[in-house]
Amino acid sequence: MVWSALIGPISMVLLWLVVSCVLFYFAKHVSIKHPTSTRLWWCALFLTVLPIIPLGIDNTAGNVPKVLLDVSSYVEQKQIKLSDTYTNSWIIETRVLLQFMLAIILGVSIYRLARLMINWYKLAKRVSVFELTQLPWTDTPCVELPTSASPFVFGLVKPKVIIPSYFKHLDLAQQQTLVYHELVHIRNNDHIAIVIWRVLSCLFWFNPFIRKMEMAFISAMECRCDQITVTTYKLNKSGYAATLLAVLKRSVESKNVTGVVYFSSEALTLDDYKSRLKNIVKPEPTQPFLLLLGLLFTSMILAALNIKAAPFLHTMDAGWHNPMRDFKISSYYGHISQFRNMKPHGGMDLVAPIGSPIVAIAKGHVLVADDTTLPERYGKVVLLQHSNGYQSLYAHLDSIDVEKGQAVKGGQHIGTLGETGRVTGPHLHLELIYKEQRLNPLAVLDLK
Repeated sequence: MVWSALIGPISMVLLWLVVSCVLFYFAKHVSIKHPTSTRLWWCALFLTVLPIIPLGIDNTAGNVPKVLLDVSSYVEQKQIKLSDTYTNSWIIETRVLLQFMLAIILGVSIYRLARLMINWYKLAKRVSVFELTQLPWTDTPCVELPTSASPFVFGLVKPKVIIPSYFKHLDLAQQQTLVYHELVHIRNNDHIAIVIWRVLSCLFWFNPFIRKMEMAFISAMECRCDQITVTTYKLNKSGYAATLLAVLKRSVESKNVTGVVYFSSEALTLDDYKSRLKNIVKPEPTQPFLLLLGLLFTSMILAALNIKAAPFLHTMDAGWHNPMRDFKISSYYGHISQFRNMKPHGGMDLVAPIGSPIVAIAKGHVLVADDTTLPERYGKVVLLQHSNGYQSLYAHLDSIDVEKGQAVKGGQHIGTLGETGRVTGPHLHLELIYKEQRLNPLAVLDLK
């Protein structure tokens, strides 16, 4: 099993979790001074992926490394002879495990999304049974349901205001306040934003900080909606706060349906409601310039982290493959012997019968596919430029089955093992190169 191929994906997920954690608590601290800023949480969500998106990866066309053109840097190792037939070893390829892990993650995500859609469907079916209620303060469709939940907005394309059975028992001013509040949600497309956050929380269930950000977004959204409602409709602040408390008393026992905009939501904690009431009576003065400056500074730090971490995180982005299925290693990277005049080996030699198929260790495109570009001692050579900035060299081939400039996939057949060039026996000489430096192929491959 090529366990090293799991390092990249696992490291990427761990980095995403750590960055999400740091950004959540950073944004939570900033939100104390900016309780109505929903953009803060959209920015925090975006910034969580900034360190792991491929910003710092070298995707250039690539050139033949100078280190390969240095004749003195390559000395052949005496090869062992191997019969044409030997026992095949059972190999579990890395991609199988990765696909299995991905299938589990996707399976849970699909289950959570399906459960969410079923809840929406049940609610939509329930809403369709009841006739529309016309209210004097709006032309937006309203539906009265026999529920003790707080008023909420339901629907994406044609949103409706859902009012509970106790709505008619409230005084006229409170009814008007509740309707105005839901209308502000609709105007700001909050009902759509909530669905987006809910879907993201279902898809990325393994990152608990996405869910925490969703809850914080809802808190900011409600505070903003409170402020806009009071200002736009010139409502009495004390009366508005009293309406919120009255609804809380009546709807505290209800079970809210996730993914819809409630006047009072289970997503809000007691501290959120305290902050909300405080913001209604005495709004917190905002400083958007300082907020923007802080987010810009954070973005620069995360972008720098991306560039520094890219070579490590994205070495696995294409999925690594062993170049052959059955082989024996006759010489490791860095091996020093008198046969090489005490010079360290720049790659690994893999022994197998002539004609054994050779595959690309990762996706990329062909830089060299001949026996003339590099020194003749390499024989027939394929040099691949990978999308993650790495290069791989396959020397002493018997045949070449790709052409220069051709795009190849990881695991794609590129040629056959041979003994061309200056060799002492049939084998594959494999090298891994990054920024003009030879690397140990065992850093990404488990050649066993």
